[in-house]
Amino acid sequence: MDLVYQFRCNGSDGYLAWVDRVLQVRETANTTLEGSNYEFKVCTTATELQSFPS
Repeated sequence: MDLVYQFRCNGSDGYLAWVDRVLQVRETANTTLEGSNYEFKVCTTATELQSFPS
């Protein structure tokens, strides 16, 4: 069995649709996160990810 992708979060449906669009999983109407208080960062290593406060 191949795992194509995995994504876990506690986000709203609008946020999840936006992530799907950004990652080109599927086309959605959610082009922005206006009115949301999200911080989006891309990490290149697990160590870098762990350095962010929770």
